[in-house]
Parts: sequence; C-alpha cells; structure tokens
Amino acid sequence: MTTINERQVGLKTGGNFTLLKDYMDKVGVARQPFNETQTLTGLTASDGDVIVDTLIPANAQIADNLKMSDGAYDTAAKEGGIVTQAGTETTGFIAAGTFVHDMVTVTDDYGNVLNMVQVRYEASHDPVTDTDGREVMGLLVRPFATADDTALGEAASENLEICFVVADGAGAYAKAAGGVTGAIEFNINRAFGERFKAKISLDGGNAVDVDVIANLETIHYTDLLVTTAFAVDEVITIATGAGSVAGVSTSGGDVTPVTLNATGALFVADNTCVMTLNGIKGTKEAAVAGAKDFAWESATTFSNHSILDIGDVVGIERKY
Repeated sequence: MTTINERQVGLKTGGNFTLLKDYMDKVGVARQPFNETQTLTGLTASDGDVIVDTLIPANAQIADNLKMSDGAYDTAAKEGGIVTQAGTETTGFIAAGTFVHDMVTVTDDYGNVLNMVQVRYEASHDPVTDTDGREVMGLLVRPFATADDTALGEAASENLEICFVVADGAGAYAKAAGGVTGAIEFNINRAFGERFKAKISLDGGNAVDVDVIANLETIHYTDLLVTTAFAVDEVITIATGAGSVAGVSTSGGDVTPVTLNATGALFVADNTCVMTLNGIKGTKEAAVAGAKDFAWESATTFSNHSILDIGDVVGIERKY
C-alpha cells in the first residue's frame, strides 16, 4: 500500500501551516467539564492549594491523562496533557510538595489564558467570589523547570497547584482578596494535537456556563411582641423573648431565632443586621453606653436604651 508522507505535502495557499505535518501538529486546548470528585476541601482563607494526582479522575480515552503540558506549539503532552505554566525561578512554585502563590500565565495567539480554570463551591455549585465581590478563578502552575510530559506528583510530592486569582480591573490578575474558604470544585484544560483529537467533541465542554446567582444569603428575622414592660437597658434573650429583670415578650418570625454577630463591633458594622422598634429603624452600639437605641450584649442577647411598653414590637433582621 502506497502512502504519502505528510512531511512532503505542502500547503501552498499561505496561512500558518507550510506542510500537512505542521497542521497535524497544531495544538488545541479543550476546556473540560467539572467533575464532582475533583474537589479541594478544608480551605481556610487560602490563596490556593497543591493538587495530588489521585484528585484528577482517570480517563481511558486520553493517553496523557495525568501528564502536564504548557499548551504551546511544541508541547510534548499532545494527547490530553493538563495545561499548566511553569512557576517563576526566584519567587514562585519551585519545589514539589509545597505551595507558593504564583500568578504566571500561558496564553494563546488571541490572548486567552490557557492555564486558567473555573472554580465553584462544591455544595452549591455557585461561583466563588472574594471579599471584594470579584469572581475567583484558578491558575494551574507547575514547579519551575518541570518539563512537559511530566506526570502529576503523588501526595507530599505534588507538582501541580491551583492559585486563586481575580481580574484586577487593569488587565492583569491579583490574589483573591480574603482567599477562599470551604470546599471547591475546579475544572481543567487539556492540550490536544490535531492528530490526537477525538472524532467527536464538544468545543468548550460543559464548563462554559455556570449558574451565576448574585447572593444566596437568606434574610432571617425575629419579632418580639412585648407583653410585660422592659426596663431601660434590660437584657433581652432573643430565643425566649425574656428580659433579665421582669420584661416578657412573645417571639415570632423564623422557626430558628436570629443570632446576632459574634462581637459588638461586627454588630455595629454589619449593614445587613437591622434592628427596629415599631417598624422604625434604630441605631446600634457595641456595648451599653446610653447613646444608641440598641446595644449588643452577646450573639443571642441585646438591650434597648428605653422602656419597652406592652404592645411594642422589636424587629431583628439579619442576612447570613
């Protein structure tokens, strides 16, 4: 059987490919869908984390399933390698098994960042935001000088990390303010040479669209209807409506009574925590000083700097 060598087939009409081999060697990066088992847990204001090889689900259809790639034209891992960028030599990701936040990127000809991935909360699947309200993304980074086609490292020798970043508003990236807390899922991008592409594939993958819900926090409320008058600055327990001296009130609202902030300072600063008396918004203070309407006593108690008469209604509303 006679075949034609792809090195000898020229593409003469111009463009980016001189030979058929050049075309077959071109690399495309495919965004992979999220996987429910690809989860990082126990994050506490984290700037990122290392990724162990067992965290990436095996895929029998991808030859380079657990190898790393820079996604560039000359990448070695052309059969599905995970697109990463090498850490910086002096300050970035250098030693396997460690984590150093490193905002390095590898981009395509159009400026797309190939090692950027999406992250979402594991339980709700909602996007992750930092304390400034910006959406958090991840950059996949490998140690400096770690070559293409290197396999992912085992536990304690991890050579792949995800660094949490946000767009800084000036065309660059910055650390996610406040880091990320809780459990998250992330997707990955894989590099494929043209000759290794599947016969059928979904461009962009299932990770293109994520439900964006602005705020899933719930407004909780408790109403206290006074049935026996309260003295000035009498401490009131929210759950029971009882006062520390003689006052009595009936608690209504959410089945679970509202809890206040953990400290008086947070109570004052929290603009989602609203205290009202007969429907009129009151002022708040961190401790009894006599200048404000409501004073924080604990997460479950407060006091009011006036007599509360029978029929008065104290409303407590807080978002969390």
